[in-house]
Amino acid sequence: MKNVVELFNRLQGDLPFEAKYLQYSKEDKLVHVLYLSPFLNATGYYRMIAPMLEMNRTSTHRAIINQVHKWDFSKQFEQYDNPLDERLIL
Repeated sequence: MKNVVELFNRLQGDLPFEAKYLQYSKEDKLVHVLYLSPFLNATGYYRMIAPMLEMNRTSTHRAIINQVHKWDFSKQFEQYDNPLDERLIL
């Protein structure tokens, strides 16, 4: 759980791109997997956050999460702000 809280705090802060996405590197010759805006609930954790944490332990893949949202049952996914840096898509 400590890793999830650190990830959430890092992605919420106003950090530069390199500090925010530590796993990203163009020259590492690994397969990059991008997870888009999971929620901090059981579904978001088991579908996106836990696989991302495990995938980053391998020597062949790197997973990146662009943003983590706190779960609010009264909101739809479209009501959340989901910014995506174009460097993550390239």
